[in-house]
Amino acid sequence: MKFILVILLIATRFFGFSQESSDPELKLTRQIDTVVTEIQLNPSLDTLKSSYWENGDYKIYIKTQAFIAYLQNEYTSLVRAMQLEINNDSLTLDRYNLYANRYLKAINQIDTTENGFNLRQLILYIGPENNERNKGNSDIVELYVRMAVENGNAPVFYRGERIFKLKKVIMNYYIMSTIKIYFDDEKNYLFSYYGHINW
Repeated sequence: MKFILVILLIATRFFGFSQESSDPELKLTRQIDTVVTEIQLNPSLDTLKSSYWENGDYKIYIKTQAFIAYLQNEYTSLVRAMQLEINNDSLTLDRYNLYANRYLKAINQIDTTENGFNLRQLILYIGPENNERNKGNSDIVELYVRMAVENGNAPVFYRGERIFKLKKVIMNYYIMSTIKIYFDDEKNYLFSYYGHINW
């Protein structure tokens, strides 16, 4: 009986995907569907007292004080975590201290400049020191900017003209989704990122 079961399991490996594809890896990367939605950008927002994020033909303005408040909240959370770890693991304490110092430096950089700070200059990331990531272009800042855009809470300019709508296309695959946000050309996107696993 065990012998027959082993033979069937081996045979399944060779013939189990025969109806869809001879390559099981190909099945996992095939696109299931595409969903296109529209992001409405708030027309009443202005660019006064704002910092900016540029990506190709796009320029996004973020209210500086709101962004500083976000950074201060993250900094405070790290300081609280350091206080909890003060008598425990020194490596964890040092790691939190490193991250908190990056947030504090970013807060000071923005706070000491006038209107129009380039957010790409910030060096803000979680992890050990890394020369490639010390060039700016932070994922943390990009996520904040992207969320502001997706919620319609950021003025966006495309090729120098203010726009009030963006398209968001979600390409669903068996394993994950690829998401792009753009104005009129999907290849000239503002953001491109991966979504959740579709399991």
